[in-house]
Amino acid sequence: MLKRWIYALATTLLLTGCGGPDNTPEGIAEAFLQAAYDNDVDALFKYIDVPEGTGDEEVALVRGKLSAQLARTEKYTESQGGLDRIEVQAPTLSDNDSQARIEAIVHFNNSDAKPKTERLRLNKVDGDWKIKI
Repeated sequence: MLKRWIYALATTLLLTGCGGPDNTPEGIAEAFLQAAYDNDVDALFKYIDVPEGTGDEEVALVRGKLSAQLARTEKYTESQGGLDRIEVQAPTLSDNDSQARIEAIVHFNNSDAKPKTERLRLNKVDGDWKIKI
């Protein structure tokens, strides 16, 4: 009996630890920027608001452009000593809480590197926050 309880607790903790970011503007913004600075277009794309009815060709075009931008971002990040941390500010929400604007300050490891301010817009889509591009 105790063995089952320990197994259930361990499974719950394992599954909880594997979850994605908080479904808040701050959580999604941080996950999106982390993916961008890690040059991970697949992870990045999970957080983007792709409008309903967008065709496969359009999605492929956007993915290609994002891949090129992420490559430039990766090169810049490396020149700044790598990513240190992402500081997400409190969001500004619309009156009906369906849209948000948020700023994040990206810090690099090089002590001479200036932090970079990223401004993001988010939409709430079917209860989930997504980045509007």
